[in-house]
Amino acid sequence: MNRYVAAALSVAVVVSARPVRAQTPAVEVATIKRNTGVDSRQGSRVLPGGRVELTNMTLRTLIRIAYGSTGAQIAGGPDWIAADGYDIVAKVTGDQASALKALLEERFHLQVHTEKRATQTYALQLANRDGKLGPALKLSQRDCSPGPASPCGIQGGGGNITYSGLAMAQIATSIAGYAVVRAPVTDRTGLSGRYDLHLEFNEDAGPNVFTALIEQAGLKLQPEKTQVEFIVVDRVERPSPD
Repeated sequence: MNRYVAAALSVAVVVSARPVRAQTPAVEVATIKRNTGVDSRQGSRVLPGGRVELTNMTLRTLIRIAYGSTGAQIAGGPDWIAADGYDIVAKVTGDQASALKALLEERFHLQVHTEKRATQTYALQLANRDGKLGPALKLSQRDCSPGPASPCGIQGGGGNITYSGLAMAQIATSIAGYAVVRAPVTDRTGLSGRYDLHLEFNEDAGPNVFTALIEQAGLKLQPEKTQVEFIVVDRVERPSPD
């Protein structure tokens, strides 16, 4: 299973798709290297035996995975946490998110605290009064059973994103990370089950994600102002080379 996702997409979908075993979370072996390539795409693979491979992940994205937060709910820290990409290969036992949190604390010396702040948020809602969905959003018929060959997840980048076999709450979390949105998004569509969606938009010219959601998916982002829990970075350091 190889997923390439845009810089702000939720890779937590890949992690949470696996059943959690009753084991103490731990990282047995891990290598962390700075990704200096020119390809801005991110990738993730969860393989049998607890091997996890993360490609070109920023620390901001890693914090989002470890703490279950959208990118907009992370504050503080130096600029490099959202710019530098890292490749991580690890052997994980137990809950993967908890193990990743321990890894960030050990290798990046990450220290955070949480606090409530009033901020701009969005509710993902149906755009049409009759509930009609757009042509690009369809109820999925995919078999999303966990495994390395699962066809379900997120692919794409640069305004060309494909969601396969995901719940609307997962799609909402992904949309929250788009550069033009960058705010928490709550699913209020009332749609149950899993969906396939291919979304195309241009943040600089032509239809942006707000217009694309209405025209292609039959969904809209309704702005709100609410109290949201933020993860605030108090301390962090670049990891030493392996």
